[in-house]
Amino acid sequence: MSTSENSESNQSAIPKAPAKNRKSRRFAGKHYSRFMKLVRRTHMYTGLILLPWVLLRRIRRVSLPK
Repeated sequence: MSTSENSESNQSAIPKAPAKNRKSRRFAGKHYSRFMKLVRRTHMYTGLILLPWVLLRRIRRVSLPK
């Protein structure tokens, strides 16, 4: 048995997943991307808001005597 025949028989043994309609996949993709966009923006703005406190704490810690 050659390798091409072997690979063909392995592929036929693997059950195929049921086909999903494209509309539901696009719909889910849009919601996922909207959610991720919200997560990314929340993370960015939280970091920008907290940056001054982080910098001030760092400067204070360095300037304190040991």
